[in-house]
Amino acid sequence: MTQEHEALISALETQDAFKDATTSRLLGTIVALGGEVFVLKAQVERLTRALQAAGVVDAAALARAGEDKAMSAWIASEERQFGEALLRPFLQPDQVKNVAAMMRDNTSVDSAQVKK
Repeated sequence: MTQEHEALISALETQDAFKDATTSRLLGTIVALGGEVFVLKAQVERLTRALQAAGVVDAAALARAGEDKAMSAWIASEERQFGEALLRPFLQPDQVKNVAAMMRDNTSVDSAQVKK
């Protein structure tokens, strides 16, 4: 790695493009999830290619499986359950007392603001 690359990496590591820590954390979460999606897509592609190369399945069989009523029902159910689980933290209130003021690194919450 050149000195120019090292300097650029160092600058990026210390750069905080967002003044709000929550925004930075959300962006980090989105990037991590995007990475997971890429890994899963690559795994599906590898499996598809291996099965096709072995003569176990072909494109027509994959298309038929995608049109299957049972598969459509499974996808609809899975999509609903996944959506509910993903949105649950935003749609349902926390079940525990707000403990933000007790966290050492949280300087933005005044203990007087915490609901008891």
